[in-house]
Amino acid sequence: RLRHDTARQYVSGLFLYYLSVWLDVTTHVKQVKEAYIMVILSKEPRWRQKIEMMQEGLFTMDGVLIDTSGKYSAS
Repeated sequence: RLRHDTARQYVSGLFLYYLSVWLDVTTHVKQVKEAYIMVILSKEPRWRQKIEMMQEGLFTMDGVLIDTSGKYSAS
């Protein structure tokens, strides 16, 4: 009886461990993919400016400049 409980705890612990590892890996893959996309797009001259704007907090939507950083907003 005692051994059965221990085994069940071990299995659930193992499951949680693998779940956390899997989540770490997937988030890491997502970050790598986004970074890779940024690198690919930055090779394109017309995308480079957009990426720089995005990094500075400027987002273009339908040709409209939205200032999220507050740096370029008219005072």
